[in-house]
Amino acid sequence: FPIGRWFHVTLIVRGGLLEIYLDAKLVSTTTLIGMPHMNLGMGRFGAVNPFSGRMANFRYMDVAVPLPVLRDLYAYERAQSFYRDPDPMQEDMAA
Repeated sequence: FPIGRWFHVTLIVRGGLLEIYLDAKLVSTTTLIGMPHMNLGMGRFGAVNPFSGRMANFRYMDVAVPLPVLRDLYAYERAQSFYRDPDPMQEDMAA
């Protein structure tokens, strides 16, 4: 994933496959071993490491989003002001 800039990432589980989209473009497809379960831990997106970064928006949908809808969501988010704002992680480092 890009470091130092905003981006739109989408994970879609379809059957036994995980599709990863970056800025509404498919970048990887992998076969899942088992099915994912909701992690209710605080700020953890994996079993061990906490999330370290910023999120402008997070959506969970219990259906696989069709590609046209994914592209519409990306276009909507891309039009928001945070895409043009300075990188907040760099601002924190300067303080």
